[in-house]
Amino acid sequence: MPPVFEDPSDFDNFEETLKKLFKEKIYQPIIDEINVPVEDTKLQNSDGDYLSGLIKSGKLRFYRGEFRGKLNAKTSRALKRLGAKWSRKHKAFKLPSKKLPKELLGAIEISESRFQKTISRIKKRINKILPEDIAGFLNEQKLFDETLYKMDYNIDKSLEGITVSPKLTDEGRAKLASEYNNNMQLSIKGWAEKEIKILRKEVQERSTGGARYESLVKIIQKRYDVSLNKAKFLARQETNLMMAKFRETRYRAAGSEGYIWTAVAGSPSHPVRPMHKKLDGKYIKWNNKPITSIRGDKNHAGEDYNCRCFAKAVIRF
Repeated sequence: MPPVFEDPSDFDNFEETLKKLFKEKIYQPIIDEINVPVEDTKLQNSDGDYLSGLIKSGKLRFYRGEFRGKLNAKTSRALKRLGAKWSRKHKAFKLPSKKLPKELLGAIEISESRFQKTISRIKKRINKILPEDIAGFLNEQKLFDETLYKMDYNIDKSLEGITVSPKLTDEGRAKLASEYNNNMQLSIKGWAEKEIKILRKEVQERSTGGARYESLVKIIQKRYDVSLNKAKFLARQETNLMMAKFRETRYRAAGSEGYIWTAVAGSPSHPVRPMHKKLDGKYIKWNNKPITSIRGDKNHAGEDYNCRCFAKAVIRF
């Protein structure tokens, strides 16, 4: 029998749903807590006034004798007039704290206090993020159901003239959709638990060591980028698993006892896994999953992690 494939748009729909979920429920609330103080509004009649404003705003920071941050020409000149020396090695202006004027010491103290309050707010926000709640916000049973409906139609078309297959009822399809919605929720919960631990650790490390607002923003952006990759993975992996199981159910109901494992051609950047390549062209029974990894995992075609192989169902008369 000719293979029946998923509609690529189904992957995209699931992926966009997960991206939105991760952004709105995890990362955006944290970003909202990173309130960079505005620059001091008093008249900047001196270098001290100017540098104090930058320090209070978080745009310039002083830690262990070094000035770092947005070092434009004006800031560099002000620091040099203060007596600071540029260090190529450390990429910072160096000046012992004992040589700092009182107004800058006061600005540094205010900046540190503001930053620690921000850190405290972020920690509280992270502690409010519950993995089970994140998973609970996903309710895409309708989307799963629509995807299964399209696949069901295509399988019916492929079986025309070959055999008569029992129709899958709306209730049966809804049950499958519910199962896979639950599976996706479990996957999200497990991932969110790990991600929250990483966020706590990263924020804690940045609460000391001279890091400031831009460092917090960068780490949140980095973790969000990781979540985008995870959304893409989950959308494809869970959909692949759902479709592989659905095809098996329909083909077995039509009288198929097995299929021909068919591997894709592969490429240097995306080669076919050796154990999958060995299975290419072999007849596999539905009730006997083959070993597909050196760990001893058993999967049908298309069920393994990022597997692009597919099953050509066999119906014998």
